[in-house]
Amino acid sequence: MALETTRSLGQLKAECKKLNLTVDIGKKERKEDYIRALRNYHIEVTHNNSIPKSLELMLEIDCPMLCKRYQELKEHEQDALWNSPEWYVEKKIDGARMVMFKVDESLDFYSRNLSVTDYLPVSYSSKIWTGYADLTKISSKFILDSEIVCTNSNVSTILGNKGVVTETGLQATTALLALNDEQSHELQKSEAPLQFMIFDCLWFNGEWLLDKPLRERRKYMKQAYAELKEAGVNVALPEATFKNRKAFYNYCIKSGGEGVVFKNINSPYIATTSRRRDGWIKLKRTTSEALGDTIDGYISGFVQADPNKSWSDLIGGLEVSVTLRLNDGTEVEHMIARVSNIPMELRQEMTTQIDNKPALKPEYYGKVVEVDGQCITSRAKRLKHAVLVRWRPDRSPDTCILDEDFLNSNIL
Repeated sequence: MALETTRSLGQLKAECKKLNLTVDIGKKERKEDYIRALRNYHIEVTHNNSIPKSLELMLEIDCPMLCKRYQELKEHEQDALWNSPEWYVEKKIDGARMVMFKVDESLDFYSRNLSVTDYLPVSYSSKIWTGYADLTKISSKFILDSEIVCTNSNVSTILGNKGVVTETGLQATTALLALNDEQSHELQKSEAPLQFMIFDCLWFNGEWLLDKPLRERRKYMKQAYAELKEAGVNVALPEATFKNRKAFYNYCIKSGGEGVVFKNINSPYIATTSRRRDGWIKLKRTTSEALGDTIDGYISGFVQADPNKSWSDLIGGLEVSVTLRLNDGTEVEHMIARVSNIPMELRQEMTTQIDNKPALKPEYYGKVVEVDGQCITSRAKRLKHAVLVRWRPDRSPDTCILDEDFLNSNIL
């Protein structure tokens, strides 16, 4: 699996030192080296060198295949996505990534995230309820890539009544799986059923399929899907098409979807953190599509950079605000976005040092920028996945005004 964790390099080193672990360091000290040492230690000591067959197979892949962003492609590469017969388009699912295993008598499920306890992929096998399924009807063995979603559109309200605040389908699904097993199962059985949206097959009846083209992997995927369906497992296939791709994209956006994923029918499954141009390409909706325009705001602050970044001595991003005109007529400052897609040269130019810490130079406060994002969130009422589009030297901060009703009416 991809060796990623929220633990800092210092924390990992301290943990290895406490356990007297020998760590093999390459040319450059990396978090991955310490994670690997800790994971191997826990497999040997905590798990007594005995792990499930599903986990053993999960550890053979680096990472579930990842998408490259549409905006990173050159113009002729973007054109190919819409027109080339090698590509088709699939509705993007706003769920939690889950790898499904049927390699023995049970179904097992793993996230791409690593546990901070033993540094192994997090298992959701005890969390996901499949009690009504008759697994004896599944004759094949397979590993499937999927997103897990909640089919009840009111799941955020259901969780909110229990004191768990969520804004998106992904957050709601993740929160549901974070409950203890008993609570999660009870909700899945009654009010918040979970469904697997299956989109690829990695392994089938003992054979890895990673090097096979997608068109062949899909044949195995559909066979596994049919068996799961027959067994009573709640599974579905994402909507997809080779034809009228732009119309399909518009349909996904208008129906409230996140966007689409373009997939090359001839591409292998890239089980690494590499995001290839010839594999999967994601194109998400933007606020400019939903609202009909981008948003102008003024720089009101900055955020510190991740201390693990090589440029941790520079600012990490910008806070962008607008004047929000409330329904009672009063006006308040409202942070509408945090943006971090700042070119390195500009990031260096904008940074000063105050008390030996990076800070934003005073002259940048109040400058107006144009921002875009995926949608307006319901709780914070900010742009999700916000990006800086351009500077607006023709605008002043006092012109960056949004009405509360307008903002509320465009929460997606």
